[in-house]
Amino acid sequence: MRQNWFAAAVIYKEAENGCVTFLLQKSEAIHPRYPAKIKFPGGMRGRNDKTSQRTVAREVREETGLKLKKGGYPQVVFSVVDHDRTKKFFLFNALAFDGELRKEELLDGDSRLFPPYWADLNEAQISLCSSHQPGLIEALKYLGLMR
Repeated sequence: MRQNWFAAAVIYKEAENGCVTFLLQKSEAIHPRYPAKIKFPGGMRGRNDKTSQRTVAREVREETGLKLKKGGYPQVVFSVVDHDRTKKFFLFNALAFDGELRKEELLDGDSRLFPPYWADLNEAQISLCSSHQPGLIEALKYLGLMR
């Protein structure tokens, strides 16, 4: 049986003053019965994805316009088992990517993705959907911003 996984990128950048921001995006289901949510870039394993790292690199490119640099690796990977799949959150410094953020809306399956944006820690903690909160919490611990 083929393994089913979800992979998301927790991408951060640190300003000279020490403030950390995270790359988020709003996702809105085309079907109005599902509420909009704020999430990290990411998605389900694609047909040709042999590894979860390939999934996350593809999803980031498709959803944000950023491309993982050759030799760009995550600092750490956090795994959470949720029902029948494993959710993997890859922590990346923004310096691991090339390109510019997408500026237009995008249809992705049954969702509309709004342009990605940088959010400060407070906004990320308040607005991030519950299914992505574990990735943020583990990232904050790793970065020494939470105990």
